[in-house]
Amino acid sequence: MRLYRADMERKLFGLEDLDSGAMFEGTIAARALGQVDSAVINKTYEVVLSEFSTFDQTVGEAKPKHVLEQLVPSESDVPIPLERVVITPGPEDSSPIFD
Repeated sequence: MRLYRADMERKLFGLEDLDSGAMFEGTIAARALGQVDSAVINKTYEVVLSEFSTFDQTVGEAKPKHVLEQLVPSESDVPIPLERVVITPGPEDSSPIFD
């Protein structure tokens, strides 16, 4: 993914999936702050994102919320395909499960 925004003061990021053109914006997790602080804008990175759905009552729909967990410089100029893993809670657990 291409990093196009890194606002360290507000702890916000912006990434673009170079294959699909999808844009991801959100907050930077505490453990990724050092990685983002030394990152170069418009370079390609391998990333780990968490996505949460929040329900917006004003428009009556769920909206995704993204958290950047890890940012590592890519060793290749060829973008790595986006891989999504959906983790849902089991019936005995009402809290989400994350790796």
